[in-house]
Amino acid sequence: MLDPVTAVATASAAFNGIKKLISAGREIEDVMGQMATWAGAASDLAYHANEKKSPPLFKKLTSGKSVEQEAMEIFAHKRKIEAQEKELREIILYAYGQEAWRELIGLRRRIKLEREQAFYAQQRKRKAYLWNTITAAILTVLCYGFYAGMSFFIKQMKGE
Repeated sequence: MLDPVTAVATASAAFNGIKKLISAGREIEDVMGQMATWAGAASDLAYHANEKKSPPLFKKLTSGKSVEQEAMEIFAHKRKIEAQEKELREIILYAYGQEAWRELIGLRRRIKLEREQAFYAQQRKRKAYLWNTITAAILTVLCYGFYAGMSFFIKQMKGE
């Protein structure tokens, strides 16, 4: 996961590499690795933009940037990535046609959904583990308390 500044720099470098390779006459298949690098950086940037919507309290209190500054940075980064995506879309449309672009978008949605489902499943497992641990701890304390109470009661009955 890249930080926003590195993500924009990586996306821009990959995008410029794609444009240079295509203008040099390379086939689109030869630049798919660069496109994947660009897509990864764009995804990281989108993740950070969504993360800014609900930052932890400590981050809110200690952030050195003003709200306006953060908003402008996010806005500028998003617009830059959108412009690059538009150009990449045109490159893919020119090379493969509309159907290929639709297929790519469909694949992106499917993979995103699968990752989200895996993430939510992992969260459910963590929550279940936490609750099971808490339940076991409470039951252990209750059992020891019951045992101590019964021991005390038996000692009192014997007169010790």
